Amino acid sequence: MDDKTPILTLRGIQKRFGNVEALGGIDLEVMPGEFLTLLGPSGCGKTTALRVIAGLENPDEGQVILDGQVINDLPPEKRPVNTVFQNLALFPHMNVEKNVGYGLRIRGAEKKEIATRVKEALALVKLEGVEKRMPDQLSGGQKQRVALARSLVLRPRVLLLDEPLSALDMHLRRHMHKELKRMQRELGITFLYITHDQEEALNLSDRIALMESGRFVQLGTPKELYDAPQSRFAATFIGQSNLIRGVVESADGERAVLAANGMKLPCANKNGLKEGSEAALCVRVERLYYALEAPDGFSVPGMVVEHEYAGGVQRAVIELAGGQRLTAQRQAENKQDCPVGSPVHAWWDTASAALVPWEAQDEK
Repeated sequence: MDDKTPILTLRGIQKRFGNVEALGGIDLEVMPGEFLTLLGPSGCGKTTALRVIAGLENPDEGQVILDGQVINDLPPEKRPVNTVFQNLALFPHMNVEKNVGYGLRIRGAEKKEIATRVKEALALVKLEGVEKRMPDQLSGGQKQRVALARSLVLRPRVLLLDEPLSALDMHLRRHMHKELKRMQRELGITFLYITHDQEEALNLSDRIALMESGRFVQLGTPKELYDAPQSRFAATFIGQSNLIRGVVESADGERAVLAANGMKLPCANKNGLKEGSEAALCVRVERLYYALEAPDGFSVPGMVVEHEYAGGVQRAVIELAGGQRLTAQRQAENKQDCPVGSPVHAWWDTASAALVPWEAQDEK
């Protein structure tokens, strides 16, 4: 199989639990050696999708295709995939060495091969020297590494990871992000990662499949999802954004003008919205600029109504003439001071602000 042929394909996967539609006919292609993340809020269907791939749930409709073969009828233990779950599920009565080698023993591998591959797997996760320790003698990060080693030792075609870092503290999670990416690159194994944490998805992924209500709403690189969201949900779920709601007054190719709160706002129109469409302009908080003096070119007048400092970061809320409030975030040092009550001019790079449709289902 070449690098241009998907290693894993989901085709029209549907899954219901009673009257609840968990997956609404999803399609996905995962490429060999890719780190692809299913990202979305709790209940969006991402874990159900993973369980269908692993064979732990049977789809009501659709096909799971691995290496060109439909594997719907293949039981979990026969599929060349392995799963690292959130609760890790280490055997408390087995030491690290036996935990990691368990799958190989079940498959009937010889003792010499098991010993060699367990040693290699523990070296990969940087846990040499802890082979005889019991799980209750390990730290949270070490337990996580043992769970990874137990899956990696089986050399799966695809490794499924279901929020495996959620129980770790923030410092350890960030450290494990680097380790996971390192291991994935060294091994060349395809990783399919599940998370609701946008920072995790942006840091780790080659591509992100953003899910909402059992469907994929956008698929692309982290940069594509961040810079060019295709829906209001994508604009607000990933990153911190200001949304300025209005109506597209004019549209010409990839440029448009949004009429909003008495303002005429020039913007990019990469989603091809038509004149008269209800839309929202998405301006990331770190890409909103303001100052006492107006810059050359586009800006809108406003007033600073809130101001705070947090860890070297300065946040300000600016109220525009029509009552719209926008949040700006920037580094605090070497910046012009604009205290509460200051009249200011706010602006953004119109090419970096995304225009997204304001759809009926967005009204909640």
